[in-house]
Amino acid sequence: MPAYNAAPLIAATIRSVIAQTEPSWELIIADDGSTDTTPDIAEASGDARVQVLRLPHSGLPAVARNRGIAQARGSLIAFLDADDLWEPDKLAHQVAYLERYSQVGMVFSRYYVWFDHRRRPRAVTPDLRRIANPGRLFYRLWQQNLIGTSTVLVRRSMLETFGCFDEEPRLRGVEDYELWLRLALHMDVGYVEQPLCWYRIHGVNLSSNETAIFEGRLLALTTLLRKYPWLQYDQQLVGSRMAARKLRWRAHACLKDGFAEDGRRALVQSLKIWPADRETWLLLLVSMLGSRIIRKLRALSRWIG
Repeated sequence: MPAYNAAPLIAATIRSVIAQTEPSWELIIADDGSTDTTPDIAEASGDARVQVLRLPHSGLPAVARNRGIAQARGSLIAFLDADDLWEPDKLAHQVAYLERYSQVGMVFSRYYVWFDHRRRPRAVTPDLRRIANPGRLFYRLWQQNLIGTSTVLVRRSMLETFGCFDEEPRLRGVEDYELWLRLALHMDVGYVEQPLCWYRIHGVNLSSNETAIFEGRLLALTTLLRKYPWLQYDQQLVGSRMAARKLRWRAHACLKDGFAEDGRRALVQSLKIWPADRETWLLLLVSMLGSRIIRKLRALSRWIG
């Protein structure tokens, strides 16, 4: 559990771990240099299975998570954010799942989305219909991140083989998505249909920077393409590339007709699917010039896709 200035919420999160029906666990709280009473609250939990690592502040959850993984002794690793909650049978369900499916390297679950000021959850997510269980989830994850970090249980051997969280600062906030992609490329992933976690929405996490998150997701995809160049020729990803290209064509038409906002929206959608396409990036750049200049460039189609 990475934690930074989580004093108002972390006690309830710790209690949700102590309440697990699976007794064989250790909770390692990697405190990222909190300036409030977060580490003191954690150390006062009253359970010897709870450990606190006091780290210098890095501002990167990946750093704290990796230090916790290095400290852990178990063969299975679970992740939990300091403001989320586990259902009491969370670990029991997932440990049983991995015991049943020896070929699965990681299991996750659905989860509740809960506003702190409401009595009931707002939603249960994600929609896992038509997704093999277990199965190769990589291609589905390429389109969209389905995995909530606090719902994951992974075999330690998978992290030792394929690496832990990437500590690149530009991946802050999406370091989990990058890891899921990297792991899912090499192994089967499974899920528990039952919601086993509560994702709490409150004043702090409501202010997340969506632009930075979007840029981080693009970086995660392009990093994977650079690391595994053969993915550019993968037939299933070719289909994704064609979908992205069609969106680019639509954007081209919108820009030529003077609908710059619609064009840019289609370009963003295209880049979410295939972020490595240079022509789409160039077209997006041109779209920022304004409709007047775009009209002057209409004859120069090679500049805009």
